[in-house]
Amino acid sequence: MTQQARRAIWTTAVTAALVSLPASAAMAADPLRVPAGCTPVVTAHKNGCTATTVLHCADDGWMALSYRRGSLNNTLHYDTAWDFKMWETEGAGAMNFAAVPGTGKALDMAALTETGAHTPTGDFVMNSNIIRGQEYALSGTSTATGETLEVSGEVFDVYLAERAFARKGATQVLNFSTELLVSQSRDLVLEGNFSRGVNSGPREAFDLRPQRIYGPGEAGFLATASEFGCG
Repeated sequence: MTQQARRAIWTTAVTAALVSLPASAAMAADPLRVPAGCTPVVTAHKNGCTATTVLHCADDGWMALSYRRGSLNNTLHYDTAWDFKMWETEGAGAMNFAAVPGTGKALDMAALTETGAHTPTGDFVMNSNIIRGQEYALSGTSTATGETLEVSGEVFDVYLAERAFARKGATQVLNFSTELLVSQSRDLVLEGNFSRGVNSGPREAFDLRPQRIYGPGEAGFLATASEFGCG
């Protein structure tokens, strides 16, 4: 197989993984599955028929389960200080994108909120049904935008994380831009608008800002389809 053919296969596989976010076109009725050792804290109803439930887990870390149109779409894992540790997607492009321990910090929330900036570093490994053990190096910037967002009476400071994952030994770069919404009143981080692309190619953007937040005992808590964008 030629190098060009291998690159074409790799690009196809990565594209399949990247496009998994808007999967699940039909509305389903799957109940939210709470992982063992985790306690749900809030459910954010976002645009795009996406509902994200944030959980605090027994290892003192955080997890965010995002459901779109009733089906689990992706899971984000953070440590106790909201450093990004792993991203798992579901569906046809299912993959696992995980940080290598001890190689850096994708997000230093304390530095970001204190100074308004943080430079992400670290190594990551991607695994999927097609890709096994591919290594990436993270670079980019995380900065304060100066914007605030109020959702259900709670005020969030808005930050922007620009992350570039360069595949080691190759020329491909996976680019992501993600809004980080940091609560002013409690230990809570939500992700908002999101875009992605490969190398210098076109970016695909998603309007995923939360419009409502519900806690335990409220009707929208643990929902798997948002109140917004499901028409």
